[in-house]
Amino acid sequence: GPDLEPMEAVMNARDKVAALRKLMNANRLDAYYVPSADPHQSEYLPEAWKLRAWLSGFTGSAGEPVAGARQAGLGTDGRYFLQAENELRGSGINLMRLGEPDTPSMEAWVASQLRKGQTLGMDPSVVSVAAARRFEQALAPAGIKVKFLARNLVASLWDDRPEPSLAPVITHSVRFAGEKVTAKLGRVRAEMKAAGCKVHVVAGLDQVAWLLNIRSRDILYTPVVTAYVVVTDRAATLYVDPRKMVPATAAALRGRAAIKDYTEIWKDLQGLGRRKMTVWIDPAVTNRRVVDSLKGAKFHEAPSPITAMKAVKNPVQVKHIRSAHVRDGIAMVK
Repeated sequence: GPDLEPMEAVMNARDKVAALRKLMNANRLDAYYVPSADPHQSEYLPEAWKLRAWLSGFTGSAGEPVAGARQAGLGTDGRYFLQAENELRGSGINLMRLGEPDTPSMEAWVASQLRKGQTLGMDPSVVSVAAARRFEQALAPAGIKVKFLARNLVASLWDDRPEPSLAPVITHSVRFAGEKVTAKLGRVRAEMKAAGCKVHVVAGLDQVAWLLNIRSRDILYTPVVTAYVVVTDRAATLYVDPRKMVPATAAALRGRAAIKDYTEIWKDLQGLGRRKMTVWIDPAVTNRRVVDSLKGAKFHEAPSPITAMKAVKNPVQVKHIRSAHVRDGIAMVK
């Protein structure tokens, strides 16, 4: 119909991978890794962070392409083999059935594709500390380097990339949370002190939401807000797009957490690193750029203390979970 774009304006996956290879050449990379996650290791993503889906055409919740000079492969798990086969058809990207006996891990596959002295590139802001380490450990024995590039090559190709969400940040009332922010911060600080840490970088979005009793709509069906929190022994700072902050939410956080622009975190982390602070990071949900920005700091690597805290529901939460199940049951029966 008349509302279709002219064909040459539409890049298919093959074109996108070819364009990515040009950028790889310009940056002296022999391969480039595109993880499935955003900077907070979310499984389900805000629209603006669906880089892997844009590049490959594969839309499942988990799948990781690596583009080499000749071969490109995308690894996913058994939930998605059929879907990936359909969506990758004609893309020139080979499906790697992860978890099958004859399929190597992504790291081992990259090691087999590259030669000594070659380089794998990735964006440190979307690779977890744990994943970056897995690649480095698998590739170092083969003499293959891992290079972290501040510029995301896929993002720089995506012309009509959606804008970040501006959904407002609202408070999750104590009436539902059953515990005040000051009490939660106090418990986290007690755990930090016991572990000998002055700083904890909270990167997982579920952890951020729980700690400050805040919610938003940055991810479909998931009431989280895209933000970091840095908790020190004395203060806490929420790094978030200021356009999202509602006056009532800012008022609720006054005296509990300072509010700064989302992008200010890098400068502040560098300052903490220079002061040689001991920092608690959760390697599964914290991105590699956080660690690199904290150069000079000592690290305590462990799951965030928030993970265990939020797993234990208080009586107020239990009451509301019960009533939500009742409403849900009625809705389903109707």
